Amino acid sequence: MEEKKKSNSKRNISKLNDNFRESILDYAISHNLKCAHALIALYATGCRPAEIEKGIVVNFDDKTNVLEFRILGSKLSRAQKRGIAIRKIKIQITDKNERFYSHITEIFKNNPGSYNYKIKTESGKAFSGYISKISKELWPRKKHHASAYSFRHAKASDLKNNDYSDIEIAQVLGHASTRAQQSYGRRN
Repeated sequence: MEEKKKSNSKRNISKLNDNFRESILDYAISHNLKCAHALIALYATGCRPAEIEKGIVVNFDDKTNVLEFRILGSKLSRAQKRGIAIRKIKIQITDKNERFYSHITEIFKNNPGSYNYKIKTESGKAFSGYISKISKELWPRKKHHASAYSFRHAKASDLKNNDYSDIEIAQVLGHASTRAQQSYGRRN
């Protein structure tokens, strides 16, 4: 039996469309897929699939127009000083990005005073499979398709190319040190 070679998401994101995340997100939202909210959280935070499986808590401040994602880290080791237990990522809602986040902000706008909306998936692996399935639907002729980790690598690339410091990038990705981020994304 032939052993299947493991894919390298970092290498393969360069083979995906530049806007693959936005296209996949648009598809999930327009088709009202059950994974749409999890995809929004993944797009915003670059979190690990296992962290969405644990659950991500979202809040929205309509006065400042800021969405806050609270993530419970999944790769923690106190002995090895790895990971961040809880991290918060704030996203400023603008005219440019509103179409991606309105699905979640509407929940808060339609339920004034509500807080701690939880986004969760049954399985990180199945969630990544949904992403791959959408990718194959959108680009049937492509050899390489997106996964949850493709979103994570693309988020890391965005951060690296938008002048975030190594410490800020590590905090967003949930790394206790700046060393681990060399495995994620690329600088242009």
